[in-house]
Parts: sequence; structure tokens; C-alpha cells
Amino acid sequence: MKKLIILTSVLALAACGGGSGGPDERFVVRSSSPYAYVTQSAAESNKDITSIASEVRKCVDDNCAKNTHNGNGTNLPTVTPRISSYSDNTGNWNVYNLSDVKFNMADEGLEPGDESFNFVVDDKEGSATRGKIIGIDMGLRDSETHPQHGNTNVKADFVRNDDNSFSGYVKHNGEHADANGWTYVEKANFESLGKGLTNKLTYSDFGQLDLSEAKEYWKPVFIGGYDVKKISPADVNVKKTSKDDVFSGKVVGYVASNDGHGNVETFALESNNATLTFDKDNNKTTTLNASFTDWYNMVYTENDTTKSVVLSGYNGDHQMLTTPEDGKVTIENTGILSDIRYFGDNNVPIESVGLIQIRDCGGTECPEHFDSEEVRVDVGFGVSRKITD
Repeated sequence: MKKLIILTSVLALAACGGGSGGPDERFVVRSSSPYAYVTQSAAESNKDITSIASEVRKCVDDNCAKNTHNGNGTNLPTVTPRISSYSDNTGNWNVYNLSDVKFNMADEGLEPGDESFNFVVDDKEGSATRGKIIGIDMGLRDSETHPQHGNTNVKADFVRNDDNSFSGYVKHNGEHADANGWTYVEKANFESLGKGLTNKLTYSDFGQLDLSEAKEYWKPVFIGGYDVKKISPADVNVKKTSKDDVFSGKVVGYVASNDGHGNVETFALESNNATLTFDKDNNKTTTLNASFTDWYNMVYTENDTTKSVVLSGYNGDHQMLTTPEDGKVTIENTGILSDIRYFGDNNVPIESVGLIQIRDCGGTECPEHFDSEEVRVDVGFGVSRKITD
């Protein structure tokens, strides 16, 4: 599949307060935690970038699993340079920070997961901003063609600016590209949406990376989170996760319509009333509902064996190619790619993020490249629910 974007960088992010009702393994850096990897000033700074807690911990033995509590870091021992594990009177813990968070990104021409990236954080021992997000790294190290990678000490293609935007290079053969296809973007915005939800995300984030300086409306969607807090659908604690529990949040992305003659039109999508349910008893089924102004209402369903999307109530200018039946467009399996993740503690999900890509070539299987008549939909979502016990 043709790749329209290659970045090299790293994402990062924010600390979130604990308190009653929160995840019982949440570990948030506070000023009373002088021995943590992430400083208080770095944690505060990271809040301007992402919803994700700057540091979390995970129980690694039965003792602390029975005695978990909302930690504030006061029991951390003096360990330098970086704390990756520690023991206290509750048991043994592993500690993780934003450099451990991995993101996936989807774009027209990119499969979900085809491009991954992570935050670059300040790792200088003794730094007052240790753990602060300073860049974004996509892992690209092509020193022969990349404008900056002749220097092997480069850590991030995208560097954080004072206004919390990022500057760096993207691979795009546009009018501003150099001979090797690289375009410099002076101001790329990392649009975190997880921190704007009613119950803001803690272990994950989703949103869009605005690269519109390189190409008109180029805003690939992304998701990411702490793998150590990710929960497999097969492991979800059903006693505390009912099929009636509703996660609520937001879906963003866009529709790209190719007429097969080199003309592509892009239409932005946004739904602020998205809901998600998970039914483990029904083949571990995830169902996402979202309504879009000037487009369709969308019901996406995924389980162990099938993926399907039903679009109805069309009202707009960017219609799918598949002929509707009874007013509904249905696309299944081979026309869908997805990456849906649940996060929480003790196998009880409190939040979920996901990428969904839908390809419609009018009832036939779409070719590998996005260069014929096709409608492609790329969306990312983030949802959460309030846990009261």
C-alpha cells in the first residue's frame, strides 16, 4: 500500500490526579515523589500535550495485587538513574513512563499500525524536566536521504516548540518537497482529544496530527497507550464489566473520495456523541455508535470472527460507492482494518481507543493502492466510563 506519510518522532504525556474512584494501580507523579523518573514540572508540562499519565506502575506479585492503593510516590526508594521497579510494604512494582507508550497512526494510504511512533522525553539525569516530552520519534533513520539524519545523535524528527507544537520533516512529494521528497513542517500540532473527554483518558490518548502545512487537510488520526495497562477482550473481568455498561466519547477523522482520475476530495468527520459497548458473552463483541453531521450514522461491530460497519441516514455530499439496501450501506471484513484497545486495572476497562479504516470500491475488493475509484474512511475514537467502586 502506498505510504503517504513517514515521520520520525516521539509522543508523550500528562499526569492525572488520583483520588477515590480512580484505577487502583494508578501512579501519578507528585511533588512529594522526589525519587521518581518524571519530575513534577515535567508532569505538569506534559499535560499540555496529552491525556496520558506521565508515569504509571504495575503490580508484579500477589502481595501488592491484594493491597493496591492510589499511590502518590511517597514510598519510592532513592534509586538512580531511572526507576524501573521498586518494592515497598505493599509488594513489588514495575514503573513506566511516556517513553514506553507506543502509538499507531492511520491515513489514506496507510494501514492502521503501518506507521508507529512514540514520544521522546528528557532523559538527562538530574534534569529539572526529566520525563518531559521533547519530541516525536517515528524510528526512521535514513541518513542518506533525511535532511537531518546525517547526524546519528538525532533522537527525534519532530522537536517540541515553546507553543507546544512540533517542527520536523515529513515524506511527501508536494510542491515544497526537496529532491528526496521531504517537506519541512514548521508547525505540526499534536491534537490530543483524550484530555477533553468528560471522563478524560488516563492510560491512552487519541486525536490527529495536523500536517496541513505540507498538504491541504493532512491530519492523520492516531491512538496509543501504555501496553502494561492494555486488556485483551478475552481477559475482561465480566463481573465488573456488564454489556450494559456504556463508554462515551468522541470520533474524529475524514472521508477521502478518489474519482479514479487523480482527483481526491477530503471531508472531515467528527462525532461528539459516540458510545461503545462490550459484550463478552456474545463472542467478545465491541459495538461503536456514532452520528456525523452531513454524512451517515455509523454502527461498527467487531468480534473474534467478523468486522462490519452499517451506515444509514445519509445526508451529505460524500456518499459511499456501495449501493444501499433498505437505506443502509453494509461493508464487512476485507473492506475493514481496525486496531481497538481497552485499558484499565485488574482487567476492568475504564477507557478504550481505536482506529478504524473502511475501504469501499463499490462492492468489489479494493486494489492495494489508493489510486482508483474508491471511498476511504479513516477514523479514530476515544471513549471512557466512570468507575464508582
